[in-house]
Parts: sequence; structure tokens; C-alpha cells
Amino acid sequence: MTAQVATLELSHSLAVELHALFRALDLRIQTPELVRDKLEAAGRALDELLEAEWNLVPDAVAQSVERVAELLREWTPDDVETWADLKAQLREAYAGFASALQAEQVAVPELRPTNYTRSAFHMMAAGVCLMLVTTLTPEQLPWVAGGFAVWGWSLETLRRISATANRWMMVLFRPIAHEQERHRVNSATWYVTALVLLTLTYSPLLSVVGVAVLGFADPIAGLVGRRWGRIRLANNRSLEGSLTFVVVGTAAALVAMQLVQPTLGPGLTWAVAVTAAVAGAFAELLSRRVDDNFSIPLVAAGSVAALLALVGTSPWP
Repeated sequence: MTAQVATLELSHSLAVELHALFRALDLRIQTPELVRDKLEAAGRALDELLEAEWNLVPDAVAQSVERVAELLREWTPDDVETWADLKAQLREAYAGFASALQAEQVAVPELRPTNYTRSAFHMMAAGVCLMLVTTLTPEQLPWVAGGFAVWGWSLETLRRISATANRWMMVLFRPIAHEQERHRVNSATWYVTALVLLTLTYSPLLSVVGVAVLGFADPIAGLVGRRWGRIRLANNRSLEGSLTFVVVGTAAALVAMQLVQPTLGPGLTWAVAVTAAVAGAFAELLSRRVDDNFSIPLVAAGSVAALLALVGTSPWP
């Protein structure tokens, strides 16, 4: 094992301990004792990294480590009044650290704090999309979705060209943005990109199923998983969250299908809804390098298309 690989593994260990610190800070009942324990664990991981040949890692990782070290040394766990400000700064530093490690093909846990505003926006956007599917023709939908996608990717391009524009956009969208989106394509852009591909199927049924599963199951499962999730699965997802995804996704798909009035019959309608929800849950569970706002609707719709083909039924009116 080369020194650089070993150092990247130590960087991964630091990321895991920092993530555990954030989880402690996000608990409803916070105690200085718990925060102190997690902070000390992160400090030990940091010291182990700094004692290694960490200067061999890429510059982006090294700079992020220096910023994390600076903030951890400032932290006084007994001074509760300093938590909010330091936590916000450390989240920003962690996002840069995680992005730098991911560029080196090192998987790190993502920060997914509970954000009710983001979840509400997620579901509201799904409601708007469902309304558009029911009011526009299949031929019109790709143009509308394409317009949103052009707008989204134009903003992404601007963010890459201008650090100032990126900073201001993160301020503007702070109520609904995750900190790690400062360094990568944001989920909303992947969302509208998936919508373009859904509308290009020219199937209202596939479109509403994909939108409903993503728009309602994903945010509610996230809230349940972060609040009550105890049994961990792949990519830091929880069994409780995944089961919630299947239940909510099935209900959302059943309701959404009524908007386009498919002539599938009760049994097949239920089969379609459950298939879409289960497939979406697996996509959410296994998505790591691909944003789940892109993978979930496409996998859900694709699974439905496969099911209908298997039983000899068409997803087109």
C-alpha cells in the first residue's frame, strides 16, 4: 500500500468521525458530554492523519484538512452558545473535504441534515410536475422540461465559471440547499434532467409514476430515516427509511396514476405502484456516484415499463 493510499484511508476515517459529530449535533437533545466524545474521536482521527505523510495527498484534500483542523481546535464543547456558528463553518469545511476526497474516488458519508423547507419544496415541485403532465400533451412536455433543464444547467455553468456567482447562489438557495452542493451539481438540476428523459418516453403513465415516487417517497423517507433510522444499510441509508420509501412510494404512485386514468385493472395498478416504489427504494439505497434525484425516477419508470412489457401491456395510451 502506498503512502498516499494509506493517507487517503486516514482521511476517510476522519470524514466518518466528523459525520458522527454532525449526527450528535443534529440530535434533538444535545449534551456537551456526547458532543465532547464525538469531538475527541474526530480529534484523534485528525491527529492520526496529521502524523502521517498527509502532505502526499492532493492539494484540495490538504487544504480542506487544514481548514477542518483549524475549526476543530477552536471548538469548546462546553460552550453551547458557540455550537451553531462553528457547526455551520465546519459543515462548509466538511463539504469541501468530502468533495476533494470524492474526486480521488474515496467514498465518504454525506451530510443530509433534516431540512423541512427542502422536503416541502421537493413535494411542491412534484405536485407542479404532476399538474403539468395532466394539463399538457405528451408532445408539449419535453419542451417545458427541456426549458427547465436549460435553465438549471446554465446556472451550473455560471457557478463553475464564477466563484462569486456560486457563493451568491448558495446564499440565495440556502433554505433548500445542502452544503455539499456548493462543490457539485445540485440535486434540482439532476431532477429536471431526469424529467426531460421521462417526458421523452411520451408516456404520461411512466412520467407520473417516476415523479410521484421521487417527489413524495424520497423526502418523507429521508425525514423518517434521519429521525428514527437505527438499522443502517448501504450508503448510510436506514432500513426504517427504506421501508417508509416503499409504503409512501406505493401510495403516491397509486394516486398519481389516477390522474392519467390508466386502464390497467386493480391488480395490475397495484403491481405497477409497488414495483415503482420498490425499484425507487433500491435506486435510492444504492445511488452513490449518481444523484438519486436522477436515478430514482428513471429506475422507477423503467421498472414499470419492464413490468408492463412482461405482461403484454403498453404504457402508452
